[in-house]
Parts: sequence; C-alpha cells; structure tokens
Amino acid sequence: MQLIAPVLVLLITLAAPCPAQTASAPSQAAIDQALAEARHALWSTQNASGRLAARSGEHALVLLALLHAGERLSDPRVVRALLQLDGSANASTYDQALRLMVVDAVRERSESDSRFFLCETLLPRAERDLKGLVAAQTESGGWSYDASSRARPADNSNTQYAALGLRAGHALGFQIPHDTWAKLLRHQIGSSARRGGAGYANANGPSVSMTAAVLSTLLVSRARVRLQDPGQRRAEGCIVRHLKYLTEHWQPGQPASHRHYTLYSLERAMVFAGADRLGERDWYAEGARWLLDQPRNEGRWGSSAVATSFAVLFLTRGLRARGGETLDPVGFLLGKLDPQSRESEIEAAVDTVCKMGRAALPALLPLLESEERVVRKAAVSILRRLVKERGGYDPEESPRSLENQRAIARWKEIIDHLPS
Repeated sequence: MQLIAPVLVLLITLAAPCPAQTASAPSQAAIDQALAEARHALWSTQNASGRLAARSGEHALVLLALLHAGERLSDPRVVRALLQLDGSANASTYDQALRLMVVDAVRERSESDSRFFLCETLLPRAERDLKGLVAAQTESGGWSYDASSRARPADNSNTQYAALGLRAGHALGFQIPHDTWAKLLRHQIGSSARRGGAGYANANGPSVSMTAAVLSTLLVSRARVRLQDPGQRRAEGCIVRHLKYLTEHWQPGQPASHRHYTLYSLERAMVFAGADRLGERDWYAEGARWLLDQPRNEGRWGSSAVATSFAVLFLTRGLRARGGETLDPVGFLLGKLDPQSRESEIEAAVDTVCKMGRAALPALLPLLESEERVVRKAAVSILRRLVKERGGYDPEESPRSLENQRAIARWKEIIDHLPS
C-alpha cells in the first residue's frame, strides 16, 4: 500500500528545509552485479559445517541477507546453514530475533520439497526462540541484550530486533499475547522525543539510526494493538514527528560508525510506512547510489560480513509491509480530529485529503459512521467536493439513523459507478 507517500510529502515537507536534489538510482544491472559479488563474498565465510559466522546472531543475519538476495532453499549451502540455526541457553535478543526472521524468510520462499524440512526442523526451534523473546520483555516494554534477564534496562536497538522477531513469529502462525504488543507500543512512544527523534536509550540524544528503528517498531506494534488502545493516536503523532526528523537529518553514509546499520533501519521504517519518498527525496535511490559508489573489497562493504549483510538487505528491500503496518492516510488525517481540533487543523486535513483526488473516496465511506461529529462533517465535505454530488447524509445526526444509513448506501453506489 503506497497511498501514505503523498500524504507524508504534504505533511512533512511543509516544515522541512528544502533538500538538495535527490540522487538518481543506479541501474538495476549495476545493483544486480553488486548483489552477485556480495553473495559470493558472504558465501566465502561459510565453513565445512555450514556456519557463516561464529556468533549465532551474525550467522543468522548473513543467511537472512543471502535468502533475500535470491539464494534458493534447494542450494546445499543454504541447507547446511539452516541446520546451524541452533539455539543456545545464553542466546541474546539479537540471536533469537534474527533466527526467527530467517525461518520466516524460509516460509516465504518455501519450495514444495522444503516444507517438510521447515515444519519438522525449523518451526520447533522458532517457537522456542519466540517464547524466549516474549519472556524476556522488560517491565518497561522493551528488550535488552540479555534475553534471559528482564531486569536489565531496555534499549531501542535490541527492542527493534525483538519487534522484528515477534513480527516473524506472528507470520509463522504463533500466538503472541496482546499485552506484549501493547507494552511494546507504549515503550516506543515513551522513547520518542516530543519534537521527534529517538536515541539508543532515553538518556541519549536522538540519532537517525535509532529514530528509524523506533519508527519501524511503532508501525509494527501499532498494527497488532487493538484500534481502541489509547496508544494508537499517540503513536500516530510520534510517527509523523519521526518522519519529519528523518527528512531533516538523514544523509547516506552518516554516521560513519553505523552507516550500514542506519541504512537498514531506514529501509525497514520506509517499507513498513509504505513510503517511497522521504519528504521530496527518493531514499532508496540515494542509499543505493551511496552504496554502489563506495569502494568494495571483493564484493564486501565495510570490514565485516555484518556490514555487507546490512547493505544487501537495503538493496533488496527484503521485507514487505504486512496488514495494518502501513498507515491509511485518509483515516490517519481525519481520524485524529476531535471536538478540540482547531478550525485551521480541520481545514488543513480536508485540503490534504482533497489533493489526493478520487483515490481517497473508498476510505471516506467508513468515516461517515464515526462517533466523532467533526470527522463525519469533514468526510462528507470531502465527498461532496470530490464527486460534485450532494448525496444526502446529515453529519449532525447519528450515523446509525435510518436516513444516514440510506445516504451512506447511496454514496457507496455513487462511488462504485464513477468512471475509472
């Protein structure tokens, strides 16, 4: 779902400084060549037993990158690497989360001859990792390095990976307590600076990498929390402020100490948001151009397989947003109106939705049944401006009244018969 992108452009660029001309994207052929060289470099780290790295989490990260870069499950090297996804008693949050993400990647790519292997070998291990993650959530709602201790203070890097691991576990069909998601959402709201941005921990100043990490986690957890949860509306405000912060502060290759991880965090956040652009900038084109302009040693970025894996995951845009993660821009703009909203705020929201044109029409119909009169008034006003029809409906009356229900049905019929 990409409708959020134009809304974010309108919301964010109004307050953001005018950016420099965005970079042109490298050709797909150039990207494919870089990925082929990176795959060769990553496979060169595999030992005879199938390990791609000594540490479990790093092994899983490299394997995740290889899978997203197109390696097939039938490749014997992949099979040997999958068999090395062993759990351990002292597994870290990163270890457990990344192993879950690998199993989810296998699920998405499962060929017919691999399903038995997935069910009999990988799923039980994934379930153990998921239970470990859920149990390790701290009282504040986040995660620390030590997956065996809930007492250590949480940080936003470990929390990001835990959220990605929970997301993978959910996709694999495992049940995750609602309270786990709700606590996570509250933690990430609390980690967000009032003016946008987030740091490694609450005591740290904001950074691009951690802001992107918190943004992606907000989108993931918000999608799993009940719509009536009070964190929903607070999360929406945080999301807009974080996007504005990223628009103003992100530059490819910065900061030097975490530049590949920062790219990966940005990619996660943008894909989950459904945003092709960051303000007026093509974030993927800029990031891909920067990566391909960097000197590489036999296909490697940086000095480790970790940096190369992050680069590969950015270039492949490895995961797609799932149901509820992207924001419905019409509901996002109008749903947060309430009786305390200023007239200028209402007018700005109405004008922004009108600029979306008739693509916004289907999302307006459910808002005619909102409990908030101001939302109903805004929705019917936009419908009349876009369709040039009165269509009935009285926003001052209950949306459940017989006349309004008939009017909503008429509006649906009008929209369904509009020329495409």
